[in-house]
Formats: sequence, C-alpha cells, structure tokens
Amino acid sequence: KNFTLDKADRSSMFSIEFDGVYENSEVWINGNYLGKRPFGYISFGYDLTPYLDFKGENVLAVRVDNSKQPSARWYTGCGIYRHVWLVKTGRLHIDRYGVYATTPKITEDSATVRVRTTIVNDFDELKEFYLVNEVYSPENKLIASFESPVQLGADQRVENVQNLIVKDPELWSPDNPTLYKLKTIIRSEKDLFDEMETNIGIRYF
Repeated sequence: KNFTLDKADRSSMFSIEFDGVYENSEVWINGNYLGKRPFGYISFGYDLTPYLDFKGENVLAVRVDNSKQPSARWYTGCGIYRHVWLVKTGRLHIDRYGVYATTPKITEDSATVRVRTTIVNDFDELKEFYLVNEVYSPENKLIASFESPVQLGADQRVENVQNLIVKDPELWSPDNPTLYKLKTIIRSEKDLFDEMETNIGIRYF
C-alpha cells in the first residue's frame, strides 16, 4: 500500500491496525521491519511514527506465510481478511481499546456506569489535563458527566476510573436494544487532545 501524509500532521502519532491477517504475517514500513504476528486469528497493530516520510510516498508492505498446510480444521482463506486502519492521534491520547464501560449497580431509579479510561502521554514532558466522560441518551441529550484533573509524566500511561449516574435508565434487552452514547474527552483549558465515542447498553443479569 502506497500513501502520502499531510505535512501539517508531523506532530501527530500514526499507527496501523489490522483486524485480521491469516497467517504468520510480517509488516514493513518504508523498508523498516515492524514485527511478526504468528498465526492469524487476532487483531494487532504497530506504531509507524518514527519511520514516516512527510515529503514523499510511504510504502507499507505485508508478507503472509500460509505455506504450512493443512493449517486449520476449516477453510480460513489467506491474507488480509478484515479491515486495515491507519490511525492518527495526538501525542496525548486515549490508548488503543482504552475505554472500558460496565454497569455494576442498577436499580429502577438509577444506574452506575463505571468507565475505565487508559491514557497515554507520548510527549517528552509532563502534561496536565482533564479527563471528561459524558453519557448521552438515545435521544442524544447529555444526561450524565464526570470530569477529573489528571497529571501524566512523559512516556507514561495511566488508567482512570470514573462512576457516572444515569437516572431512570432504559435497560438493554433483545426486544428493546436501547443504546446510550459515551463520549470520552481529553482536554486542557485551551486544547482538545483526543475524543472517542462508544455505544453502551445498560443491563444486568
């Protein structure tokens, strides 16, 4: 895959994410070896940032070795069999799969939405910022929010836990699959560093 990048994005972080490659894949960017993913039934990703060229063309190469046969109990196909994503973030950002929401306590009147957010600071200096989580109703109205001040050192990551209270929750079920929207924001007084939206259902069993 050949691609170019905007020079204005020099300060951003870039990664490549594969949802599935069968099997024993190896990946290069501009001739630099990124790694090997043995077997083939898992998603994986690599940081491209140190090797990118903002003046010309970038070349991403993937090699697949499916020569050992039979390799599975059923037909697997071969090669890149799911989506591939080029992901751009700021240097202060939500980690890959970094938002995890559960509903540990539910009554008829309210539900607790517990959000565990993992944040990464790829700057070479301490950063002070706010972590904000907001819950929006199925009608897209803001119904709960939580804001925490956070300090994070250079090249560090942290997991922050927040509990949001949703009043009169509509519970998810197969017959009534009600979804809420969780918006996770990393910001300072002046800058928005990262933002992510996650669909969540409120339920218990």
